[in-house]
Amino acid sequence: MMPQDKTPNGTANRHRKAHRKSRGGCRNCKLRRVKCDESKPSCTQCTSYGVTCNYHTSSSVSDLQMRFGGPVSMSLDAGESCIVPFNPYPRTASTAKQRVQLPLPLSFSTQMPVYFPGNPYGLDPDSAGRLTRFKTRTSLSISTPTGAFVFQQVTTDLALSHPYLMHVLQTLTSVHDRYLSPTPLPRATPTEIHHLSLSASLFNTKLSSPISPSDRDPIWATAALLGILAFAWTDATSASESWPLAPANPSDLEWMKMSENKIAVFNLTNPMRADSVFRPVSADFLKVNGAVAIPERGVEGIPDPFVKVLGLGDGDDELSSPYFKAMHVLAHLLPLMCNRTRFVTFLRFVTHLTPGFKRLLQDKDARALLMLAWWFAKVCRGVWWIERRARLECQAICIFLGDVCRGDRDVELLLRWPRERCGLDSGEIGPDLDLDWVSGMR
Repeated sequence: MMPQDKTPNGTANRHRKAHRKSRGGCRNCKLRRVKCDESKPSCTQCTSYGVTCNYHTSSSVSDLQMRFGGPVSMSLDAGESCIVPFNPYPRTASTAKQRVQLPLPLSFSTQMPVYFPGNPYGLDPDSAGRLTRFKTRTSLSISTPTGAFVFQQVTTDLALSHPYLMHVLQTLTSVHDRYLSPTPLPRATPTEIHHLSLSASLFNTKLSSPISPSDRDPIWATAALLGILAFAWTDATSASESWPLAPANPSDLEWMKMSENKIAVFNLTNPMRADSVFRPVSADFLKVNGAVAIPERGVEGIPDPFVKVLGLGDGDDELSSPYFKAMHVLAHLLPLMCNRTRFVTFLRFVTHLTPGFKRLLQDKDARALLMLAWWFAKVCRGVWWIERRARLECQAICIFLGDVCRGDRDVELLLRWPRERCGLDSGEIGPDLDLDWVSGMR
């Protein structure tokens, strides 16, 4: 054994173990003051923490930007269902026994905590205030009247005993605060980044473990709120900063990826089961995820201008054309007005996108983008958490298509109403679709 140096008072002087410094680490790890393993494309620390990795100073990815998506898979272990997120970090027996805390930054926890009945941890006064605002305000604004009642009465109580749900609830309320502010900030606040990052980390840990029956409702509540946040969470302030005009970003189309994860969680937790607290909103689930009555083949019900631009014919079906199903779903929505009561019906467009159509969106296919612009135009005055993204990305798509499809009179004709609706030309949201146009073109 090597001898230790002695200090003047006779005690041993410990030498710090030598280690290699990470000079090429990502910005997130430097900000959090943790060692980055420099794995590409995403380091281990960022994957575990639930944020998008950002190595280069020129990267368009914001610091500590939440990673919503990522593939998921299901597995069965000793008769228990488990949903596993991308690159999970399983809990050990020792960490599973540890009491889960709500860690808060120093600046957030300088006041005495507030305790609630059934709450195993204390909330600082700011977090307690957000919890109250969620119950009295935000919960009433994110769903249908029936769904709002369930979120108001049930989700708050579940959050008091499930930290991953508490953190996402805190995030959504903070985003809503920003939306309602007389001078709303365009970017996410440190409070939002903090709570959303912790929610992702705790939720990934939860999903990496066997799911018990009592876990199903809080897991579904968390997935539902994350789905809302996937639409509400955007740092874009203009069309030029929005997809598809902005430089490529790992967070592009996160709302679409999160929808895939929500479907997996829905199948795992089955919120329509008889003993679920979400059973009263089964009708809403069916409006979103239920089958859509579309013909096996043909273009009946689709306006003629879309038939022409998409190249659809009487013999086309879902296998022959990647536009077939999405366009039939969109055609069902065109005569409807999107409002708080009916907006869940408009989510059918998202939940029924086929893998082929999703690839077209990722490749910025002009015809797929045109259909998405129309959907964004329909929902841009529906509910607060989708309005900003729908308006900005509808504007960005219209500008993008105006460039790549310049001179195509048929596409330019179909861009007129989305441009007017999203306020691209006037700066103000335009009127809803002229229903006479819909009926006259069928």
